[in-house]
Amino acid sequence: MTRISMALLLLLFAVPTFAKKDKSVEASDLLFRLEAQFAADVAQHGHAAFLTHLADMAASGDLGYTYGTYVFTSKNKEGKLVASYGKYTSIWKKQKDGQWKVVVDMGNSSPEPTTGK
Repeated sequence: MTRISMALLLLLFAVPTFAKKDKSVEASDLLFRLEAQFAADVAQHGHAAFLTHLADMAASGDLGYTYGTYVFTSKNKEGKLVASYGKYTSIWKKQKDGQWKVVVDMGNSSPEPTTGK
């Protein structure tokens, strides 16, 4: 596992993300919002961009997941900016107080996307 991948994983696990209970939004909309808030929290500790492709919630309404792609940018030993690309999955669980928390977040690296020329 590369240093960049390890750094990304450490950032993801080090950033607790919570959202308040909100009954006015659909389940997948809530999960998209939660993932966007989580990505913003991670971005405060580095340069990361997340694109959520899908969000879904259990019928029980207390467990959901999001997955998508990310780009993580950092400086190498020479100080040059380098980008690391990958995929992620986050699992969200509703807490007893009604807030949502990321309980599992995982990702793996991918090659740089092609532009489809």
